[in-house]
Amino acid sequence: MFLDGREHFALLKYLEASRLNPYHEVIFNKLAMAYSRVKQFRQAEEAIKRAIRLEPEYPFAHNTRGIIFLATRYNRQAIRSFKEAIRLKPEEASFYLNLGHAYVRADEYQEGMRAYQMALQIDPEIFQRTDVIELSYEFADAANPERFYQMARIFAELGDKDTCLEYLGKALSAGFSDSRRLMSEAAFEKLRQDAEFIKLIASYGIAESTS
Repeated sequence: MFLDGREHFALLKYLEASRLNPYHEVIFNKLAMAYSRVKQFRQAEEAIKRAIRLEPEYPFAHNTRGIIFLATRYNRQAIRSFKEAIRLKPEEASFYLNLGHAYVRADEYQEGMRAYQMALQIDPEIFQRTDVIELSYEFADAANPERFYQMARIFAELGDKDTCLEYLGKALSAGFSDSRRLMSEAAFEKLRQDAEFIKLIASYGIAESTS
């Protein structure tokens, strides 16, 4: 149900499971995830605290707590939670991915880049295979052109052209207009002869403004 988009039904089932077995950290971790998906973050926090009390060394609970902190904009706490998850299970690529999201949300782009690179070292297809909710910044009050631009730069450096152009388009749409900076950015060097890149920036008048 959870994976099929029926989050409220999944939440009821996890609540029933937690009643039948109130001493299983995995159940409370799943319950916290379900609460988070329906944006009941206070209940999600209580559920994940219970999971961690039951098993302080359960890495996925710390990861889930980090996701809840991200959703509620507590970026520093999210970073600490993801780092704890990594300490407990350093071979899990998704933990580094989430840590990268937290750093980017905190506007610490170089740290975010390093975390993403670690995720890719472990799993080169992590971005293609993971449901990356946080990359959309759906909880932001307004579109942040600088953050979108930095995400475009990061993905350019990671060699992911499609995602780079997606974020560059978001940056331009949100009002990014520093054409000089865009055209001198080393990360975009390999894209400057790319037809899709040229078409995208031209549609916002950047090519003309740099001639």
